[in-house]
Amino acid sequence: MSRHGPMVLSVCRRVLEDAHASEDAFQATFLVLLKKARSLKRRDLLANWLYGVACRTALKAKGMRARQQAREKSMADIPVADNQAEVVWRDLKPVLDAELNRLSPRHRLPIVLCCLEGKTVAEAAAQLGWPEGSVAGRLARAKERLRRRLLQRGITLSTGMLGAVLSRDALAALPGPLLAATLRGVMIVAAGSIKNRE
Repeated sequence: MSRHGPMVLSVCRRVLEDAHASEDAFQATFLVLLKKARSLKRRDLLANWLYGVACRTALKAKGMRARQQAREKSMADIPVADNQAEVVWRDLKPVLDAELNRLSPRHRLPIVLCCLEGKTVAEAAAQLGWPEGSVAGRLARAKERLRRRLLQRGITLSTGMLGAVLSRDALAALPGPLLAATLRGVMIVAAGSIKNRE
């Protein structure tokens, strides 16, 4: 959890924009990992798999929250951002993750490892068993594809700016209480599944 947790929490925070909902999605992501760990064929692709689960979990939670708010017909005040950059960032986050999630795994994986988890190209290449040139090339192509998809949505970013945007908040430390609560939940679920097998 210490290796991939910051990236998972960052994804959940970007999609949900709510601390408590993000923590719930974070915990749900690791519970899915616990349940499906044996079915993962390639452990070296765990970061990519976790990114996808975190993104889908957060998007599902966001949809559920939106439906609940619509049913309640309560109009929450939209928080006013302090500056223009925060307004842009708030609007960009969900679009960015939706488009990143649409990339093929071979193109998304270098972005997850290098931009979201902060690994160097050399570290990502060593983890994946790929040549550094392959990782660097796929990373560049993935950023360009992502940039073009954002452009189709009317969002203009240079490839360099895209890398900076993707890296924002990626290496934030996991809050201690969240880490402890998630580990407790995983242990409870694990203990229950072991007990059920006996």
